[in-house]
Amino acid sequence: MRQPTRGCVSLVMMMRHPNLTARALGLAAVFAASGCYSGMGDIGPDGAGQEGGAPDTGEGESDDADDDDDGGGDDGVGAQCGETAVARRAPIRRMTDVQYRNTIADLFDGLIDPSAAFPETLHSTPYTSFPEANLVSQLGAENIMAAAEEAAAQAVENLEAVVPCASGADQSSCADTFIESLARRAFRRAVRDDERALLRGVFDGATAETDFPDAIGRVIATTLQMPQFLYLVEEGEPTDDPDVVRLSSSEVASRLSYLFWDTMPDTELFDAADADALQSVAEIEMQARRLLADPRALPVIARFSRQWLGVSDLSPATKDAATFPQFDETLAAAMEEEFDRFVREAYRSGQGSLQQLLVGESTVVNAPLAALYGVDSGSTGPDDWRAVTLDPTRRKGVLTLPAVMAANAGSASTSSIFRGKMLRTQALCQDLPPPPADLEIPDFPDSMSEREKSAVLLDNASCSGCHVLMNPLGLAFEHYDAIGAWRDADANGEIIDDSGEIVDGRGGLDATFRGGPAFADLVAESEASASCMTLQWMRYTYGRRETPDDQCVADALTERLTESGDDLQELLVAFTQTEGFRFRRVEAQQ
Repeated sequence: MRQPTRGCVSLVMMMRHPNLTARALGLAAVFAASGCYSGMGDIGPDGAGQEGGAPDTGEGESDDADDDDDGGGDDGVGAQCGETAVARRAPIRRMTDVQYRNTIADLFDGLIDPSAAFPETLHSTPYTSFPEANLVSQLGAENIMAAAEEAAAQAVENLEAVVPCASGADQSSCADTFIESLARRAFRRAVRDDERALLRGVFDGATAETDFPDAIGRVIATTLQMPQFLYLVEEGEPTDDPDVVRLSSSEVASRLSYLFWDTMPDTELFDAADADALQSVAEIEMQARRLLADPRALPVIARFSRQWLGVSDLSPATKDAATFPQFDETLAAAMEEEFDRFVREAYRSGQGSLQQLLVGESTVVNAPLAALYGVDSGSTGPDDWRAVTLDPTRRKGVLTLPAVMAANAGSASTSSIFRGKMLRTQALCQDLPPPPADLEIPDFPDSMSEREKSAVLLDNASCSGCHVLMNPLGLAFEHYDAIGAWRDADANGEIIDDSGEIVDGRGGLDATFRGGPAFADLVAESEASASCMTLQWMRYTYGRRETPDDQCVADALTERLTESGDDLQELLVAFTQTEGFRFRRVEAQQ
């Protein structure tokens, strides 16, 4: 791994002072990570690391990598991408708040409850996997420290369960055994001598002034603040190409577990890593399929899908209570649950598909949702979920679900801008140009309809360049009000005009259409659907935007998705078969 940039706090300092308290040591570790590994200034507009900034990991192919014996042959996706494949980068990133909670629970076998103090993952880009979503401020470092100390306090209270050897006579040997076990699993790889010495130094320093349980607590608090735990660090192993490293089996195990489960490797992955079995693409594929078949993969699929389409925080506070008195906590939760169930069904192995995701007509509803849809499902309450087939002239696919429509709308009214932007950037994978520096936002009377407001924006030379790409798409979804319910007339009593247009669409997809279902059909029938879904998963998986160097593998993955009959699980498995999943480009020393 590249050396820290000048000015960063280094772990070397901590190893020279092993008797520092867990609090001071932990804070130094967190700031070392936040200063050296990430920072808003270190991430460029395409998500790639910038010169002089944070070190990057990456993924990509190397022509020299083929010469190394990977135990399974180089038959991964992307090997056919030209005579000289390009190794690519992805910025190193701290685990998200969800990954932290899952990892704490698994690290201590459910004996410790993860702290709510850990910083929430915030993101302006769609995906929480982007490093700028997980920056560490001074307050964030203090919260990480508080979360670590809460975990340590719980461990001390339940010491014999967390540290089985604690009741024995030889507490020094017990400390060594515990440190080895904890650090091995927390760092997700073999423990190094300097790390072992650092943690033993924390223990020895604590026992000079307190008892064994408290000393163990300080070891835990320190471990949970170290960059090796908080960050998904990938140093790699040398190949014939000095600019490319092969990920170790332990690093591949972490890539698999955090991609599909949002947590640390389980026992089987640890065993495979210890046996160095994850240098084989066949073994990686087997593990990927195993992880995807496990129910723990379902929340990840739902979480990706929510971030993809902007479905978040559907609390009643986001909507005007006077306009939508029916939008309470029960209905909001039902809309989110329906969304999760719908997308999970589309990812079912051998049964789901991209087509089902985009144009599926079946969903599940409880009583509150049945009322919103205006269907008689037979459901008797909020916990009674029933399968229904919706009217395909009104609803078709994930884009017309109430959760998506409500999340991409205003508090009291719809928004052709919000919805059009989501459709353009997320369903068609097209970026919008930045607004002009001299932008002047027009004033709109309250009585103006969305179509009338859009006409004003499209007639404004400083606005039309962006809005022509958004508003004509969003206007086709005007039948769905701000909580996603169907309506025939707008707030002014005017009959809805749901005509829409795709202008300058991806892959030549230019068309006029009427209504959300027609848009879903157009996207599903186009070649753009598979390539866009591939790009969205690439962004989520690698924590950055794509670059021209990625196009070859993106094309190969899209082809694999199409050949599989649009099986979305096959796309996810195919990601793990790329050389980019097993190799990364090394940044130059600075």
